[in-house]
Amino acid sequence: MGSSSTLQDLGSSKESRRRRIGRRSGFAVLVLVVGAGLTGFLGPSEGTDTAEGGGYTLTVTHGAKVRSGQPVPLEITVEGPGAFSGPVELAFDPEVFDRFDFQNWYPNPDGESRSDSELTYEFAPPDGNVLVVHLDARVAPGLGISRNEHWIAVMDGSEELVRIDYTVWVMP
Repeated sequence: MGSSSTLQDLGSSKESRRRRIGRRSGFAVLVLVVGAGLTGFLGPSEGTDTAEGGGYTLTVTHGAKVRSGQPVPLEITVEGPGAFSGPVELAFDPEVFDRFDFQNWYPNPDGESRSDSELTYEFAPPDGNVLVVHLDARVAPGLGISRNEHWIAVMDGSEELVRIDYTVWVMP
């Protein structure tokens, strides 16, 4: 006569313990991801950086954490020591235009030039001593998780007056 035990097909206590630890670890990871989502840690956010140099103050409000295909803020404020006597030149890391789809500028630049290392836009001098530029942009579709370093600078010809380096995280 064969064994009639109902415990016969159960694994060893060692195997049981391993499976229990695996389930608990998986549950803990799930709780962490859901918690991060609920607190906004993984969601879109903005960053603002300010730097001074050459008599100018440069403030850049940018997407700090963004999602593929979603709008991304980019606002640049240049404050001079007095009224601007000529055009204001803003130089950009050219890679920013590969990662974001720019729709329009507010105000529109009056000119542009490009080299291997930078893309420079020229803006008409504003009334007063503050120029504010908004860029209507979206994160390029299809970007995976990435950490991207970019920069913006106020230029006087080939001389960099003030520069801001900033980081944008692209989330899924």
